[in-house]
Amino acid sequence: MAGAKQLVCLDDFEARAKEILPTPVWTYCSSGAEEENTLRENRKAYRRLWLKPRVLRDVSTIDMVTDILGQRIGMPICISPTALHNLAHPEAEIATCKAAAEMNTAMIMSAASSKSIEDIAALRQTSIKWQLVYTWRDRGVQKI
Repeated sequence: MAGAKQLVCLDDFEARAKEILPTPVWTYCSSGAEEENTLRENRKAYRRLWLKPRVLRDVSTIDMVTDILGQRIGMPICISPTALHNLAHPEAEIATCKAAAEMNTAMIMSAASSKSIEDIAALRQTSIKWQLVYTWRDRGVQKI
């Protein structure tokens, strides 16, 4: 993006997404469930956190590798299950999966993904495979 503003923090990414996504897609992606109580509380919780800057430190050997459920991942950050990636990108969850693989971290597939579990699993042969699954009283409607 020559000449575009550098994206540094989550607010920058959010502002850029609002610029490029169609309004209905932006509204869907930026909203929360029902009365948005969890969304509101999450934002309040993050505002209470402060990072202590440590300048003039050698960061050339920082290692963020960690274990999650016995599996090694490249950093303690995973991609949570979110639905309908095809609204924001033509490759949908395939692009998200590729990004997770590039960063050696986990992507949790949503029960409402726009790509099939087979398509996504095919990309992640040697990594963690997680999927959000809703348990219904009527087991006949389960997708697994």
